[in-house]
Amino acid sequence: MGGSNSHETQYTYVDNTESKREEARQLEQRRLENERRQREAQERLRIQEEERREEERRRAEYQQQRQREVEQEEARKREEEEKRLRLENELCLRRAELFDYKFGNKIKLDSFKGLAIDDVTQLRIGVFGPTGSGKSCFINTCERAVRQTDKGTAPDSTTGQEGTITLQDYLPELFFHLVDTRGFFNYNANETVEFKNILHGKIQPGDNVVRPKEDQEDVPAMDLHPSAPFANRLHGIIIVAKANDPRLKEGALKDYLKPVRDILRRTGIAPITVVTHRDTLTTEEECENALYEASAATGSSPSHTFFVSNYCKDNSKRNPETERMIFNILHYALFTAERAVKIMKQRRRNEEDGMMRALEGINVSGQVAPDAADASVQMFLRFLQNEYQWGSNSVKAVLNELSKADVTSVSLLAMCWSDVQAHFPFGMRRMVEKELKNRNMIP
Repeated sequence: MGGSNSHETQYTYVDNTESKREEARQLEQRRLENERRQREAQERLRIQEEERREEERRRAEYQQQRQREVEQEEARKREEEEKRLRLENELCLRRAELFDYKFGNKIKLDSFKGLAIDDVTQLRIGVFGPTGSGKSCFINTCERAVRQTDKGTAPDSTTGQEGTITLQDYLPELFFHLVDTRGFFNYNANETVEFKNILHGKIQPGDNVVRPKEDQEDVPAMDLHPSAPFANRLHGIIIVAKANDPRLKEGALKDYLKPVRDILRRTGIAPITVVTHRDTLTTEEECENALYEASAATGSSPSHTFFVSNYCKDNSKRNPETERMIFNILHYALFTAERAVKIMKQRRRNEEDGMMRALEGINVSGQVAPDAADASVQMFLRFLQNEYQWGSNSVKAVLNELSKADVTSVSLLAMCWSDVQAHFPFGMRRMVEKELKNRNMIP
């Protein structure tokens, strides 16, 4: 046994638990960090994808919106173009109607049955207005609308306060003429006599109205046309007023035109009123007040009172809406002119019938049946009041309105029934209409 070597294995225990834990901890930390980074990267990708989708959605929505806007704009343009074409077509038709107009087109020629209208070879519509109201521009606007020209022929307005005033007809190629009365309604003269002479045709285009200058004593007498043909008198009236004229607002124009309103009412002419310079008014209330005051001053009904934007140096571009308004005004001017002719002719016929009865020995001043055609409208309504037991106040109110319209006889009531029936309360209107039909005075 001697001489042999023996080795003893010795083991040294090293505690690596802490380092392994640290290694595991670091490994776990790296794993968690990697997972965090992966999550962040995924979140960034998700956000980018959402942003991309949102951007695509917004782009698509914007494109759809733009497409809708383009379609709406195209539809609006098509609608405006269709509206413009319809308006232009309407203007062409109405322009042709004016060139083709014949007397009786507005209130039907049958309504003149039994009346002598052979001498109605033209209608003349006088255009009156204070200096600066836009009267000449209105006539030029009418000419441009009717003739489709870029310029009218009426001269710029003058002061008209003294010296010579000349009448002139415009649109002579039509059955009706517009008569420019330069120099009227200037607040500085009593123009009633001149107005009557022009109205009744005693002063004609080409004649001069000579007014005295200030302090002038020797004024030469005018040469008048004592018995002018019916066609040479005025059958309609258009009065032009300026919207911002302080005399309109203060009532001076209303007071000044009272004699004119009285003359027109007796004549049977219902005036048309044109109000210019609307652009000088700032509120809707001011516009409504201007129309109301102009209607009250001239005596025209509110439905026959119009705002017009005249063609002028500062407004020379063609405007179809302006021309439509011009055609509306001319329509009502012709309508009221025909109605005035009917009233004038009916009165003339009544006068002639009265003269014939007098020649035949009939006592015209004697008693007249209350329901006869030549009875007074007051007698007629009082007669019916007893029968239908109407209230006195209602009858008085109706008689007051008929007096304003210068409807004084039963025959005139029948002739103007369509125009004046609105003045009657409903029940009274039905009874009066029945009584007129029973007497074969209305269809």
